[in-house]
Amino acid sequence: MNKPNNISLEVWCEGESEKHYFDGLIEELKSETNKKIKIKIKSLPKKSYKNISISLEKEVYIDKVMIIIDLDRANNNNEELRNLKKLIAIIKKDVKNKFLFLTYYDFEDWLRFHFNDNTKNSKDNLYRKFNKQSSSEFKSDARNIYEKIKSKGGDICNAEDYFKMQDLFCDEAFVINEDNKNKIQSNLYNFRNIIKSIFAKSSLKQNPHC
Repeated sequence: MNKPNNISLEVWCEGESEKHYFDGLIEELKSETNKKIKIKIKSLPKKSYKNISISLEKEVYIDKVMIIIDLDRANNNNEELRNLKKLIAIIKKDVKNKFLFLTYYDFEDWLRFHFNDNTKNSKDNLYRKFNKQSSSEFKSDARNIYEKIKSKGGDICNAEDYFKMQDLFCDEAFVINEDNKNKIQSNLYNFRNIIKSIFAKSSLKQNPHC
C-alpha cells in the first residue's frame, strides 16, 4: 500500500518556555505561508539525551521530528557526551525526517540574541528586560514569550544572523567537533528554513478532533 502524501510533524523541546516560544513562532510561520496545518509541540518529560534516543526509536507513528535541546550537559560529563553522540547517530540515519537543534548553554542564550541592545550580553540582562530577577522567575511567566520578545523590539533575524556565524559542536553534515562543545552556539538559526521547506513539500496530517 502506498503511503499517503500527508505527513505528521512533532516538535520536541525540553521545557515549557521552549514550548510557548515555538507555539508562537510556528503560528507566525503558518500565517506567513498560509498553511492551515496541525503540528504537535510537546515538552519532553524525560530530558536526558539517552531518554530522547529511546523515545525517538520507539516512535513509529510520527513521520518528522524536530528536537530542540541544550548542549550544556555534554560539556563536562563524558557519559552525557557519549549519549548525545548516540542520539546524533540515530538522527543521522534519517536526516530527511529527523532534525536536531542544539544550543549552548541553554535556550535562554538563543532568546537573548533576539535583541541588538545590551540584552544580548547576558541572561541577567534578558531577565531584566522582562522585569524578572532569575531564570526560574523568567520561565514561570513564559506564556506568549515569542510575542513578548517581538513587543520589546526583539527579532528572530538577529539571533539567526548571530548564530549562523558561530562554530558548532555538530554541523549540518553531522560531523562532531568536540573542541566546540563549550562555545556559545545554536543551530536554531536554520529552524525556520527547514520548517518552511517541510511546509512547501508536504501537506501535514490533520487531526479531525482539533
